[in-house]
Amino acid sequence: MDLICLEGIQGAGKSTQIALLRKCINGIQVIPEFTQDNRFQKAFQEQTESSEAAILPFLKIYKRIQGEIYAKTNNPGLSITDRGFYSLMVFGSEFWSIDKIEEMGLSLGIEHPTKYIILDCSPEVAFQRIIQDKKRSSSQKSVIQKRYENLSFMRLVRKKYLELSSRPNTFLINAERAPEEVLDDIKRIIETN
Repeated sequence: MDLICLEGIQGAGKSTQIALLRKCINGIQVIPEFTQDNRFQKAFQEQTESSEAAILPFLKIYKRIQGEIYAKTNNPGLSITDRGFYSLMVFGSEFWSIDKIEEMGLSLGIEHPTKYIILDCSPEVAFQRIIQDKKRSSSQKSVIQKRYENLSFMRLVRKKYLELSSRPNTFLINAERAPEEVLDDIKRIIETN
């Protein structure tokens, strides 16, 4: 399976790009975003401890969810997902170091996708997109706004993604351009070996 993972701050355009890819690439399979799993959300919301001992159960939940999702994937070709292990590392870095999360995750056998594509967008642009998104209900917007209206938090998350962008098999795309331009860049990355 060739797995591409789109990463980036909320509002960077990940869902938009996945919808566009579905229309233009025959046979692409979209893997559900792991952060939408109730077990993961519950564990993350209840997380208050920053000790190394607290990382392990959290990563085991991620590993179990990842295994369940991958087991359902029957596409020998191209699959794509919105968020992956980089998101876990970035958002988990609120409690633990990125290096520690990655080290422990790899020791558990957590798999990285074939390629990470980070959609980079300023928090100000992303926030405006969230507010203007007609597909989101007012309650969804309210929840997102409460967490993300703090632009300093969004800047910190973006900074963490930018730090990860220099890693192998990781590509950074300016996502402040027209969706079709971003899509062209994504397709070029997918097509390269």
